Amino acid sequence: MWLLLPLRRAVRLWVNSRTEAFPLPAFSRGQNLFSPAVALKVVLATANLTLVLFAVVGAWASRHETAILVMLAGFIIYRTAVHAYFAGMEARYVLEAFPALYVLTAEGFGWTAGHIAIRRKPPLLHPR
Repeated sequence: MWLLLPLRRAVRLWVNSRTEAFPLPAFSRGQNLFSPAVALKVVLATANLTLVLFAVVGAWASRHETAILVMLAGFIIYRTAVHAYFAGMEARYVLEAFPALYVLTAEGFGWTAGHIAIRRKPPLLHPR
């Protein structure tokens, strides 16, 4: 329990940080799942989750550059650990880590695009 609760808070900090900034009603079981408020929350949570996943890929891609990785990922992990451990967490406290997250996300996106890109053969010249 002492480890599960901070992990849940950490996921909430990174996935729901943008959805809490908007004055949207809280989700309830009786609420229409196709309402614009729920759709906006799902889109924003998916965008945050995508950013975090690409940042993890970026950290993996830059694992050989330890100084940069320690500086960027260490700052993100530190901010997340400190604010997920204490009960008074708010998403505004991890906003300082978003630039580091964006750098790692860009690295991850570039690494993924480079490995998924279709390598085409050069066009054949017509024989004379």
